[in-house]
Amino acid sequence: MAESSQPIQLGIANAKFWQDENIVSSYYGFERVTAGPGRIMLSQSGLLSDGGNEPLRVLDNACGTGIITSLLYSDQSLVGRGLEVICGDLSPTMVESVCKRVEKEGWKGASARVIDAQVRHHSSTLKVSNSQVFKDTKLESDSLTDIYTNFAVFAFPDPEASVRGMRIK
Repeated sequence: MAESSQPIQLGIANAKFWQDENIVSSYYGFERVTAGPGRIMLSQSGLLSDGGNEPLRVLDNACGTGIITSLLYSDQSLVGRGLEVICGDLSPTMVESVCKRVEKEGWKGASARVIDAQVRHHSSTLKVSNSQVFKDTKLESDSLTDIYTNFAVFAFPDPEASVRGMRIK
């Protein structure tokens, strides 16, 4: 009885993994791991301390269970600015779960949809220029103020391509 020596692919390369409702529901427990780095990422981006008052339209890219969205909506100064968050994930099962969370938490202005986080290299751009367009996601980059990807790049089949156009404001 020989065991397979093939590694289990957990990323986008194996999207079936992310369709399993048990995996998706257990992923909420993983937020204990992803919340801390998510807070650091948001802090380092300057969004939490910029003191601005213009409306925000954020893409929570490869959103998983929506931890970045949760962190954004926990900051009342951001909510008061007119926060809109698009939670995007490749897994329809994960997106369905986030839709339920958006409703349960009452995140006004939040929505979720299936989006491939690795559409070209642009969809992992932290800040984008007005010339970039997310044709395959139907999101024009100039309609977004910020894009965040937390704990997903390592799971992409081509992580280098996903961050090639990354800019930090």
